[in-house]
Amino acid sequence: MKYARFITPVALGIGISVLLSGIILCTATVRSAPLVRVRMESKRQDLARLKQLEQRLIPYQQAYAQAESADAGNTIPITSLLKEYTSLKAEDIRTEPEELNDNWQRIRTTISFNESSIPEIMAFVDNVTTKPIPWRLARCDIRASNQSPGHGHVTIQLEQLRRP
Repeated sequence: MKYARFITPVALGIGISVLLSGIILCTATVRSAPLVRVRMESKRQDLARLKQLEQRLIPYQQAYAQAESADAGNTIPITSLLKEYTSLKAEDIRTEPEELNDNWQRIRTTISFNESSIPEIMAFVDNVTTKPIPWRLARCDIRASNQSPGHGHVTIQLEQLRRP
């Protein structure tokens, strides 16, 4: 019992120091709350921007998955598609393969039609751009004919991504 007089003041001192530490910690937390609030709001805005970007990325991911799963042997040559979808005769067909990253290849095909039906050519373009392994219209130059309406000189450039 001789320590009882000594323990009570020590316990009281420890209790007071813990209480003061708690008050100091609460004050520091309250003072830093506006800074934390600003940081959190900034992070919320960043997250919203990232979600928007992710939504814009979905069509590209789907196209990539489709191209990735497509068998390179299933690609149909443009000359076969010309015969299948149109009766027009192409004046010139030039194909230029270009090697890209990760074993991908871009096939650029330029087709020139001389004095041909413009609506029939555009129907052909519509058909080949909606195929399972689609071509993309990269460029289209049309010069109308002076001799007959709806006809003219048309040059189209189609592109296709594939794995060789």
